Amino acid sequence: MVRCLEHIPVLGHAIAAVHACRGDRNNAERAAINATVGIVLAPVNIVAEVVDEATRDHSERLRQVGERAVVVL
Repeated sequence: MVRCLEHIPVLGHAIAAVHACRGDRNNAERAAINATVGIVLAPVNIVAEVVDEATRDHSERLRQVGERAVVVL
């Protein structure tokens, strides 16, 4: 459970600190690296989501909303 949270920046660094305090150097290093990679990749993921949303074809969704509006009227 905790390993999947290591990829979240700040939270992963906190998990790494807990591992380090317990003397578990290997898990501390892994968690710190995963959290740092999360920081580096966050802007890339945000840009990818924005581009995906901007280029997505919304015509099907708009048609469904239009059909619901006609039914309500």
